Amino acid sequence: MKNFKTEQGTWVTQSLFLEIGYKLDLAVFTLADEDKEYKGKTYPSLKRLYLEMEDPTEYLFATTHLGGWGHWKRMLKNKILAQHIEEWQEELQLKLKAQGVSSMINEAKMGGRGQATAARWLASNGWLDDGEGGKKVGRPKTKVDPVKEAKGDKIIKDAFAKDLDRLRENINIKIGS
Repeated sequence: MKNFKTEQGTWVTQSLFLEIGYKLDLAVFTLADEDKEYKGKTYPSLKRLYLEMEDPTEYLFATTHLGGWGHWKRMLKNKILAQHIEEWQEELQLKLKAQGVSSMINEAKMGGRGQATAARWLASNGWLDDGEGGKKVGRPKTKVDPVKEAKGDKIIKDAFAKDLDRLRENINIKIGS
């Protein structure tokens, strides 16, 4: 079923999923983290596909795996699906942030033109703010959950702590804390 619409022309949303679908014959995906096999059929994880696509705009994801942008917008309006999708969005942002930090670590290790800038950014915990300990750059977030934000920052900080310490030692950067 690649049309993703009912005979009446409405978007299929909850029924796309094995776990919450009203009609199992319409189920195409699972909400699980990994693909799931049920009665001899494999249901791909939409979360896995979402995270693998690494598309913060969500447009390419919607046009590749669903019925398009309109279908995705309809899924976002569904209260049950929105809860799952918000978690996927948060995880994708964290994943992309971690990849960015990893790139900066690699830049600092490799040397070259960007080494000093990357090292300075890392030493000042640039992934936490604008890199200078000041206010954040860009458009302010409308809803900030400090608990979730702190949790994500701690995960990134812990993941890269050893690399960061090694970089600080190798480059002899002194920081206040």
